Amino acid sequence: MWGLILLEVYLHSHCLSALENLALGRPVWVDQSWKGNENRRGDKAVDGLYTNRTAAGGQCVTTDKCAQKATWRVDLGGVVSISHINIYYRTDNRPDQAVSTSRMAGFFLFVSNTTFKEDGYLCFHEIQRVNGTPSEDQRINCSVCGRYVFYYNERLPNVTYPSYYSTYAFYDLCELEVYGCSNVGYYGSNCNISCPKNCQERRCDVNTGHCLGCVPGYVGPTCSQECPPGFYGRDCVYNCSENCNKTNRCNRFTGKCERGCKPGWTGTTCYQKQTQAPLSCDNNNICVISIVVSVVIVLTGSVMNYIFWKKNSAAHTSKNRHTEEYVTESVKPRQSTDPEDNSAQYTELQDVGKPNTYEDACIL
Repeated sequence: MWGLILLEVYLHSHCLSALENLALGRPVWVDQSWKGNENRRGDKAVDGLYTNRTAAGGQCVTTDKCAQKATWRVDLGGVVSISHINIYYRTDNRPDQAVSTSRMAGFFLFVSNTTFKEDGYLCFHEIQRVNGTPSEDQRINCSVCGRYVFYYNERLPNVTYPSYYSTYAFYDLCELEVYGCSNVGYYGSNCNISCPKNCQERRCDVNTGHCLGCVPGYVGPTCSQECPPGFYGRDCVYNCSENCNKTNRCNRFTGKCERGCKPGWTGTTCYQKQTQAPLSCDNNNICVISIVVSVVIVLTGSVMNYIFWKKNSAAHTSKNRHTEEYVTESVKPRQSTDPEDNSAQYTELQDVGKPNTYEDACIL
Protein backbone atom coordinates (compact mmCIF):
# COMPACT_ATOMS: atom_id res chain seq x y z
CA MET A 1 0.00 0.00 0.00
CA TRP A 2 2.70 2.47 1.02
CA GLY A 3 4.68 1.52 -2.08
CA LEU A 4 1.77 2.48 -4.33
CA ILE A 5 1.31 5.78 -2.49
CA LEU A 6 4.98 6.66 -2.85
CA LEU A 7 4.90 5.72 -6.53
CA GLU A 8 1.89 7.99 -7.03
CA VAL A 9 3.70 10.86 -5.35
CA TYR A 10 6.77 10.30 -7.49
CA LEU A 11 4.75 10.21 -10.71
CA HIS A 12 2.93 13.37 -9.74
CA SER A 13 6.15 15.20 -8.96
CA HIS A 14 8.27 14.03 -11.90
CA CYS A 15 6.25 12.70 -14.81
CA LEU A 16 3.33 15.08 -15.13
CA SER A 17 5.75 17.95 -15.61
CA ALA A 18 9.09 17.80 -17.38
CA LEU A 19 10.23 20.79 -15.36
CA GLU A 20 12.34 20.05 -12.30
CA ASN A 21 11.22 20.55 -8.69
CA LEU A 22 14.06 22.87 -7.73
CA ALA A 23 13.09 22.97 -4.03
CA LEU A 24 13.34 19.24 -3.38
CA GLY A 25 15.85 18.55 -0.60
CA ARG A 26 17.09 22.13 -0.47
CA PRO A 27 18.04 23.85 2.83
CA VAL A 28 15.30 25.80 4.59
CA TRP A 29 14.99 28.41 7.32
CA VAL A 30 12.09 29.10 9.70
CA ASP A 31 11.49 31.71 12.37
CA GLN A 32 8.83 29.88 14.40
CA SER A 33 10.07 26.30 14.69
CA TRP A 34 8.23 23.82 16.90
CA LYS A 35 10.83 23.39 19.60
CA GLY A 36 11.71 19.89 20.74
CA ASN A 37 9.89 18.05 17.94
CA GLU A 38 12.03 16.76 15.08
CA ASN A 39 8.98 15.51 13.18
CA ARG A 40 7.89 19.11 12.55
CA ARG A 41 11.15 20.57 11.21
CA GLY A 42 11.20 23.07 8.37
CA ASP A 43 12.77 20.63 5.90
CA LYS A 44 9.66 18.43 6.07
CA ALA A 45 8.16 20.79 3.48
CA VAL A 46 10.79 19.86 0.86
CA ASP A 47 11.18 16.10 1.46
CA GLY A 48 8.84 15.09 -1.37
CA LEU A 49 6.31 13.51 1.01
CA TYR A 50 2.80 14.80 1.73
CA THR A 51 0.53 11.75 1.81
CA ASN A 52 -0.04 12.18 5.55
CA ARG A 53 -0.98 15.83 6.01
CA THR A 54 -1.45 15.83 9.75
CA ALA A 55 0.59 17.79 12.26
CA ALA A 56 1.96 14.61 13.84
CA GLY A 57 2.45 12.66 10.60
CA GLY A 58 6.11 13.58 10.20
CA GLN A 59 5.64 14.98 6.68
CA CYS A 60 4.72 18.59 7.49
CA VAL A 61 6.35 21.57 9.14
CA THR A 62 4.18 23.24 11.76
CA THR A 63 4.50 26.54 13.57
CA ASP A 64 4.96 27.12 17.26
CA LYS A 65 2.01 28.69 18.98
CA CYS A 66 0.97 32.33 19.40
CA ALA A 67 3.11 33.96 16.67
CA GLN A 68 2.23 37.28 15.06
CA LYS A 69 4.55 36.60 12.11
CA ALA A 70 5.56 33.27 10.59
CA THR A 71 8.21 32.91 7.84
CA TRP A 72 9.39 29.80 6.02
CA ARG A 73 12.14 30.09 3.39
CA VAL A 74 13.84 27.67 0.98
CA ASP A 75 17.21 28.27 -0.67
CA LEU A 76 17.23 26.99 -4.27
CA GLY A 77 21.04 27.06 -4.35
CA GLY A 78 21.34 29.80 -6.97
CA VAL A 79 19.31 32.05 -9.23
CA VAL A 80 16.94 29.91 -11.30
CA SER A 81 14.09 30.50 -13.75
CA ILE A 82 10.79 29.71 -12.01
CA SER A 83 7.61 28.66 -13.77
CA HIS A 84 5.17 27.95 -10.92
CA ILE A 85 4.98 27.00 -7.25
CA ASN A 86 2.82 24.25 -5.77
CA ILE A 87 1.68 24.39 -2.14
CA TYR A 88 0.21 21.47 -0.18
CA TYR A 89 -1.03 22.74 3.15
CA ARG A 90 -1.94 20.87 6.31
CA THR A 91 -5.41 19.29 6.21
CA ASP A 92 -5.28 16.82 9.14
CA ASN A 93 -6.63 14.35 6.55
CA ARG A 94 -10.18 15.55 7.19
CA PRO A 95 -12.82 16.63 4.71
CA ASP A 96 -13.69 19.58 6.94
CA GLN A 97 -10.82 21.96 6.23
CA ALA A 98 -12.05 25.13 7.92
CA VAL A 99 -9.41 25.03 10.65
CA SER A 100 -6.56 24.69 8.14
CA THR A 101 -7.79 27.33 5.73
CA SER A 102 -8.24 29.85 8.52
CA ARG A 103 -4.53 29.48 9.27
CA MET A 104 -3.53 29.69 5.60
CA ALA A 105 -5.74 32.68 4.77
CA GLY A 106 -3.98 35.89 3.76
CA PHE A 107 -0.58 34.32 3.11
CA PHE A 108 2.19 35.93 1.02
CA LEU A 109 4.52 34.24 -1.45
CA PHE A 110 7.78 36.01 -2.36
CA VAL A 111 10.73 35.20 -4.65
CA SER A 112 13.98 37.04 -3.94
CA ASN A 113 17.67 37.00 -4.77
CA THR A 114 18.52 37.78 -1.15
CA THR A 115 17.52 36.40 2.22
CA PHE A 116 15.14 39.35 2.67
CA LYS A 117 11.66 38.95 1.24
CA GLU A 118 11.34 42.73 1.01
CA ASP A 119 13.99 42.69 -1.73
CA GLY A 120 12.00 40.24 -3.79
CA TYR A 121 9.00 39.90 -6.05
CA LEU A 122 5.52 39.30 -4.61
CA CYS A 123 4.10 36.31 -6.44
CA PHE A 124 0.89 36.07 -4.47
CA HIS A 125 -1.11 37.77 -1.73
CA GLU A 126 -4.84 37.93 -1.34
CA ILE A 127 -7.27 38.81 1.42
CA GLN A 128 -9.85 36.06 1.22
CA ARG A 129 -13.42 37.24 1.88
CA VAL A 130 -15.14 33.87 1.75
CA ASN A 131 -15.05 31.42 4.64
CA GLY A 132 -13.17 28.23 3.85
CA THR A 133 -10.76 29.77 1.34
CA PRO A 134 -8.08 29.54 0.12
CA SER A 135 -7.71 25.94 -1.01
CA GLU A 136 -5.04 23.87 0.75
CA ASP A 137 -3.76 22.79 -2.68
CA GLN A 138 -2.41 25.75 -4.60
CA ARG A 139 -0.66 26.15 -7.95
CA ILE A 140 0.68 29.70 -8.22
CA ASN A 141 2.16 30.85 -11.51
CA CYS A 142 5.23 32.98 -10.88
CA SER A 143 7.47 33.40 -13.94
CA VAL A 144 10.43 35.13 -12.37
CA CYS A 145 14.08 34.46 -11.64
CA GLY A 146 15.31 34.16 -8.08
CA ARG A 147 17.08 32.08 -5.47
CA TYR A 148 14.89 32.20 -2.34
CA VAL A 149 11.18 31.42 -2.02
CA PHE A 150 9.32 32.73 1.04
CA TYR A 151 6.02 31.58 2.49
CA TYR A 152 4.95 34.28 4.94
CA ASN A 153 1.86 35.03 6.99
CA GLU A 154 0.99 37.56 9.66
CA ARG A 155 -1.63 38.47 12.23
CA LEU A 156 -0.57 41.93 13.32
CA PRO A 157 -1.99 43.81 16.28
CA ASN A 158 -4.36 46.70 15.58
CA VAL A 159 -5.25 45.21 12.18
CA THR A 160 -8.77 44.01 11.45
CA TYR A 161 -8.88 40.70 9.57
CA PRO A 162 -11.92 38.79 8.30
CA SER A 163 -13.70 37.01 11.14
CA TYR A 164 -12.78 33.47 10.11
CA TYR A 165 -9.02 34.17 10.04
CA SER A 166 -6.98 32.40 12.69
CA THR A 167 -5.90 34.46 15.68
CA TYR A 168 -2.19 33.76 15.14
CA ALA A 169 0.12 33.29 12.13
CA PHE A 170 1.13 29.83 10.84
CA TYR A 171 3.09 28.16 8.02
CA ASP A 172 1.75 24.60 8.32
CA LEU A 173 3.26 23.36 5.06
CA CYS A 174 3.31 19.70 4.10
CA GLU A 175 5.11 20.39 0.80
CA LEU A 176 6.20 23.39 -1.25
CA GLU A 177 7.45 22.64 -4.77
CA VAL A 178 9.20 25.11 -7.05
CA TYR A 179 9.17 24.12 -10.74
CA GLY A 180 11.41 25.72 -13.33
CA CYS A 181 14.77 25.59 -15.11
CA SER A 182 17.96 25.55 -13.11
CA ASN A 183 19.92 27.12 -15.98
CA VAL A 184 19.01 30.76 -16.45
CA GLY A 185 18.72 31.71 -20.11
CA TYR A 186 16.69 28.70 -21.25
CA TYR A 187 13.01 27.83 -21.41
CA GLY A 188 10.65 25.12 -22.62
CA SER A 189 9.42 21.86 -21.15
CA ASN A 190 12.95 20.45 -21.32
CA CYS A 191 14.74 23.73 -20.54
CA ASN A 192 16.73 23.47 -23.76
CA ILE A 193 15.59 26.51 -25.78
CA SER A 194 17.65 29.68 -25.52
CA CYS A 195 15.90 32.86 -24.42
CA PRO A 196 15.86 35.66 -27.05
CA LYS A 197 19.18 37.47 -27.26
CA ASN A 198 17.77 40.89 -26.34
CA CYS A 199 16.19 39.71 -23.09
CA GLN A 200 17.53 41.51 -20.05
CA GLU A 201 20.24 39.24 -18.59
CA ARG A 202 18.96 36.58 -21.07
CA ARG A 203 16.02 35.79 -18.75
CA CYS A 204 12.65 34.78 -20.06
CA ASP A 205 9.38 33.09 -19.11
CA VAL A 206 10.04 29.37 -18.73
CA ASN A 207 6.78 28.48 -20.49
CA THR A 208 6.44 31.07 -23.27
CA GLY A 209 9.97 32.32 -23.85
CA HIS A 210 8.82 35.91 -23.45
CA CYS A 211 11.49 38.15 -22.02
CA LEU A 212 11.20 39.21 -18.39
CA GLY A 213 12.68 42.57 -19.47
CA CYS A 214 14.50 44.01 -22.48
CA VAL A 215 17.97 45.44 -22.87
CA PRO A 216 18.07 49.18 -23.69
CA GLY A 217 16.80 50.01 -27.15
CA TYR A 218 14.34 47.15 -27.56
CA VAL A 219 10.75 46.35 -26.66
CA GLY A 220 8.16 43.65 -27.20
CA PRO A 221 7.45 40.15 -25.84
CA THR A 222 10.71 38.80 -27.28
CA CYS A 223 12.50 42.19 -27.34
CA SER A 224 12.76 42.06 -31.14
CA GLN A 225 11.30 45.53 -31.84
CA GLU A 226 13.37 48.69 -31.73
CA CYS A 227 12.18 51.57 -29.54
CA PRO A 228 9.67 53.77 -31.39
CA PRO A 229 10.65 57.41 -32.02
CA GLY A 230 10.59 59.43 -28.82
CA PHE A 231 11.45 56.55 -26.46
CA TYR A 232 14.66 54.97 -25.22
CA GLY A 233 16.26 52.77 -22.55
CA ARG A 234 15.39 49.44 -20.96
CA ASP A 235 12.03 48.23 -22.26
CA CYS A 236 11.78 51.62 -24.05
CA VAL A 237 9.92 53.06 -21.07
CA TYR A 238 11.70 56.45 -20.98
CA ASN A 239 10.63 59.47 -23.01
CA CYS A 240 13.19 61.47 -24.95
CA SER A 241 13.63 64.92 -23.44
CA GLU A 242 11.40 67.71 -24.69
CA ASN A 243 14.52 69.87 -24.40
CA CYS A 244 16.22 68.10 -27.29
CA ASN A 245 17.04 70.47 -30.15
CA LYS A 246 15.09 68.07 -32.33
CA THR A 247 12.05 67.73 -30.09
CA ASN A 248 11.65 64.27 -28.51
CA ARG A 249 14.24 62.65 -30.76
CA CYS A 250 17.12 60.85 -29.08
CA ASN A 251 19.35 57.79 -29.18
CA ARG A 252 17.17 54.78 -28.35
CA PHE A 253 19.91 53.19 -26.25
CA THR A 254 21.25 56.12 -24.20
CA GLY A 255 18.65 58.88 -24.56
CA LYS A 256 21.27 61.32 -25.93
CA CYS A 257 19.49 64.10 -27.78
CA GLU A 258 19.90 64.29 -31.52
CA ARG A 259 21.46 67.59 -32.62
CA GLY A 260 22.14 68.61 -29.01
CA CYS A 261 20.01 70.64 -26.61
CA LYS A 262 17.81 73.66 -26.96
CA PRO A 263 19.30 76.96 -25.70
CA GLY A 264 19.41 77.05 -21.92
CA TRP A 265 19.70 73.27 -21.45
CA THR A 266 22.67 70.93 -21.23
CA GLY A 267 23.62 67.34 -20.36
CA THR A 268 23.39 64.10 -22.31
CA THR A 269 19.61 63.99 -22.13
CA CYS A 270 19.19 67.80 -21.93
CA TYR A 271 17.46 67.76 -18.56
CA GLN A 272 20.08 69.93 -16.86
CA LYS A 273 19.33 73.65 -16.91
CA GLN A 274 22.25 75.97 -17.64
CA THR A 275 22.97 78.64 -15.06
CA GLN A 276 23.78 81.08 -17.87
CA ALA A 277 22.32 80.61 -21.31
CA PRO A 278 24.85 80.47 -24.14
CA LEU A 279 24.96 83.29 -26.72
CA SER A 280 22.29 82.79 -29.34
CA CYS A 281 22.90 83.75 -32.94
CA ASP A 282 19.27 84.18 -33.79
CA ASN A 283 20.03 87.94 -34.11
CA ASN A 284 22.59 88.43 -36.89
CA ASN A 285 23.61 91.89 -35.61
CA ILE A 286 24.65 90.41 -32.27
CA CYS A 287 26.70 87.73 -33.98
CA VAL A 288 28.47 90.28 -36.28
CA ILE A 289 29.30 92.58 -33.37
CA SER A 290 30.62 89.67 -31.34
CA ILE A 291 32.86 88.53 -34.19
CA VAL A 292 34.23 92.05 -34.83
CA VAL A 293 35.00 92.61 -31.16
CA SER A 294 36.80 89.26 -30.99
CA VAL A 295 38.92 90.09 -34.06
CA VAL A 296 39.83 93.56 -32.69
CA ILE A 297 40.92 92.04 -29.37
CA VAL A 298 43.12 89.50 -31.15
CA LEU A 299 44.72 92.10 -33.48
CA THR A 300 45.33 94.58 -30.63
CA GLY A 301 47.06 91.87 -28.64
CA SER A 302 49.22 90.94 -31.64
CA VAL A 303 50.30 94.58 -32.27
CA MET A 304 51.20 95.12 -28.63
CA ASN A 305 53.25 91.94 -28.61
CA TYR A 306 55.10 93.11 -31.76
CA ILE A 307 55.90 96.54 -30.29
CA PHE A 308 57.13 94.96 -27.07
CA TRP A 309 59.32 92.57 -29.07
CA LYS A 310 60.83 95.38 -31.17
CA LYS A 311 61.61 97.47 -28.09
CA ASN A 312 63.37 94.55 -26.41
CA SER A 313 65.28 93.78 -29.64
CA ALA A 314 66.54 97.39 -30.00
CA ALA A 315 67.66 97.55 -26.38
CA HIS A 316 69.51 94.26 -26.78
CA THR A 317 71.32 95.50 -29.94
CA SER A 318 72.42 98.76 -28.26
CA LYS A 319 73.77 96.88 -25.28
CA ASN A 320 75.80 94.59 -27.54
CA ARG A 321 77.28 97.62 -29.41
CA HIS A 322 78.46 99.28 -26.18
CA THR A 323 80.00 96.01 -25.06
CA GLU A 324 81.95 95.61 -28.32
CA GLU A 325 83.31 99.20 -28.14
CA TYR A 326 84.47 98.65 -24.58
CA VAL A 327 86.28 95.44 -25.46
CA THR A 328 87.98 97.01 -28.54
CA GLU A 329 89.24 100.01 -26.53
CA SER A 330 90.60 97.74 -23.81
CA VAL A 331 92.85 95.64 -26.09
CA LYS A 332 94.49 98.56 -28.00
CA PRO A 333 98.33 98.93 -27.28
CA ARG A 334 99.39 102.01 -25.37
CA GLN A 335 101.12 104.65 -27.53
CA SER A 336 104.39 106.21 -26.18
CA THR A 337 104.83 109.95 -26.29
CA ASP A 338 108.55 109.52 -27.19
CA PRO A 339 108.88 109.09 -30.97
CA GLU A 340 112.27 107.36 -30.53
CA ASP A 341 110.94 104.85 -28.06
CA ASN A 342 110.10 101.74 -30.08
CA SER A 343 110.04 99.44 -27.07
CA ALA A 344 106.45 100.34 -26.34
CA GLN A 345 105.42 98.77 -29.64
CA TYR A 346 107.06 95.41 -28.79
CA THR A 347 106.35 93.86 -25.50
CA GLU A 348 107.76 90.52 -24.45
CA LEU A 349 105.76 88.52 -21.91
CA GLN A 350 107.50 86.37 -19.37
CA ASP A 351 106.70 84.72 -16.10
CA VAL A 352 107.63 86.60 -12.99
CA GLY A 353 110.77 85.25 -11.29
CA LYS A 354 112.02 83.27 -14.34
CA PRO A 355 115.26 84.20 -16.26
CA ASN A 356 114.96 85.70 -19.67
CA THR A 357 115.64 82.78 -22.01
CA TYR A 358 116.42 85.00 -24.87
CA GLU A 359 119.26 86.70 -22.92
CA ASP A 360 120.62 83.30 -21.87
CA ALA A 361 120.70 82.20 -25.43
CA CYS A 362 122.66 85.32 -26.39
CA ILE A 363 125.31 84.68 -23.75
CA LEU A 364 126.00 81.36 -25.28
